[in-house]
Amino acid sequence: MEMSVAQVRERIQRMPEGKQAKRLPVPPPAKPRLNVAMIMYIFPPDYGGRAIQALQVARALRSFGVESFFVAANLSGAPDFEIIDGSPVYRFRTVSLPRLDFLFYMLKVVALLWKKRRNYDLIHFHSIKPFSFLVTALAKLLGKPTLVSLSLVGNDDPEALKRKSFLWAVEAHMYRHLDRINCESTALRDSCLQEGLSQLRLSGIPCGVDEGKFAPPKNALERKRLRRALGLPEDAFICLFVGRVSTRKGCDLLFEAWEQIYTKNEKLYLVLVGPHGEHRFMTEAQRQFEQNVQKYIAAAARHHMKFTGQVEIAEVSKYFRAADCLLFPSRTEGFGIVTIEAMACGLPVIATRIEGVTEDIITHNQDGLILKRREPGELAAAILSLQKDSELYTRLSKNAVAKVQRSYTLSSVAGQHAALYRELVLEKCTNGQK
Repeated sequence: MEMSVAQVRERIQRMPEGKQAKRLPVPPPAKPRLNVAMIMYIFPPDYGGRAIQALQVARALRSFGVESFFVAANLSGAPDFEIIDGSPVYRFRTVSLPRLDFLFYMLKVVALLWKKRRNYDLIHFHSIKPFSFLVTALAKLLGKPTLVSLSLVGNDDPEALKRKSFLWAVEAHMYRHLDRINCESTALRDSCLQEGLSQLRLSGIPCGVDEGKFAPPKNALERKRLRRALGLPEDAFICLFVGRVSTRKGCDLLFEAWEQIYTKNEKLYLVLVGPHGEHRFMTEAQRQFEQNVQKYIAAAARHHMKFTGQVEIAEVSKYFRAADCLLFPSRTEGFGIVTIEAMACGLPVIATRIEGVTEDIITHNQDGLILKRREPGELAAAILSLQKDSELYTRLSKNAVAKVQRSYTLSSVAGQHAALYRELVLEKCTNGQK
């Protein structure tokens, strides 16, 4: 029969002195459960690695006494409400007009958060969008602490927002009214400091990897079985790209590099996992790139390539475990979640140098390779070096797994988030009592 804390203490008081601690120790007081409102514009089924990461962290947070619900935009006709991995998800339909889509979305977010104001303790923005200040104003009114996790250098960091249109510049000013800003990389932190934000209001919790899903295959036989199930060549050296096939992700550089080597080495094979086609409001350059992608898709077999399109979240880890290396040619990032997912699976990563981002994660020639220059020839040479140098490959693979286990496990990241949430709630309560 379970007893309450009061009953336990009463029994202890009746015990002879000196035997209390040995026979029935007083249990530590349980930490109060917290509820967090997660604000995230792009959310599954719409593709976004950051949303997938947030879902994984939310699941892990439950073991630390933190529950959460998500508020997202409904961009593809998904259910307006559903429960994913135990987390309630509210989606709001928007209008197909630039800027007004964000306004309609944020107004609906404010209405929901007002209605549910007694059901959460903290608001966590995952990236900032125009009109986010409306939610921040509501949080101030309700006395709820606010936290933002910056997502992309050159997009939603304070320094970049000031260079954008007036609406985005307003959001840059909003950073001064947030209780905490989480910077997942040195580049994001530097942007905040450059704009005069206090070091004390910055945190540096990285992304994390679910080590139960992302792990090296047990042996070569398991890898072959995975390849067979995914329709991949069993004996090829498989280079993997995971993400939206776009110019920001550096796929133009990737295609140029691949043209230089695939005809010279029949064992090479390239798999691109992720959707293609840019956002709803495409520029002329983006439309031209999409036309080029369509040409590669039409001739994929001849180019030793496979485009999977968007795949189910549960399927992504299978591609990591079936591949030999990850190609990460991005122009800009905030962190690069796929790099640590690949490293957890024992894949050496070949990455372009993004100052304050890729070098935070990868140590060149120890657990991955970082290109000195954004040139197709250098990327092509790095791919060939991994394929031909087994000693280099083994060293990078082994060290990559060790680094993730040391610094990027999902349980560790969730624990850091839980501690930060409690710190912010306590600060707000303490300040409110003064």
